[in-house]
Amino acid sequence: CCDVDKKSLDAISRRFGFRTICGSIEDADLDDVRCDGIVMRHVFEHLHDPDGVVKKLRAHLKPHGRSFLSQPNFDSWCRHITGAAWSWSVPEHRFFWTEETLGSFFNTRGFRKVQSRSTFACAGLIHLAELVPPGPVRWMLAPFLYLVGAALEVVSLPLHRGQNCIVEAELSD
Repeated sequence: CCDVDKKSLDAISRRFGFRTICGSIEDADLDDVRCDGIVMRHVFEHLHDPDGVVKKLRAHLKPHGRSFLSQPNFDSWCRHITGAAWSWSVPEHRFFWTEETLGSFFNTRGFRKVQSRSTFACAGLIHLAELVPPGPVRWMLAPFLYLVGAALEVVSLPLHRGQNCIVEAELSD
């Protein structure tokens, strides 16, 4: 398990007995570790060098190993509606991905996309409340936007327009 949060890694190590590495996946020394699967949850959009990380994934996955990636969906309805107020368009996100672009990225780098889908995150619209000055109107607006966002996400999932996208890719021969 590799993460930048030492406290979380300590808890994971104590609870599950996993070997942990504190640091960025880009800088981590994985030695000769070979894995059946690698999960990257809200990591890929932060990377300086996605190509380098994909090479590292290839080097540390067993034959037909799989990578599971979850990140904000740039094609989500919430992003289209909220525009600049979209909660995940903050400066530390270096890349923006959709199910299609992330799947294509992996397909051209020695992986085969197995499946992709969008996931539910009803908080997307709540960030519109931040455009309203603090006070009672904002406090009343936030729960309303949360409910509207929830309804929008339920409708958007089958259309692959949910707030987050997940891509599962298998290492090709």
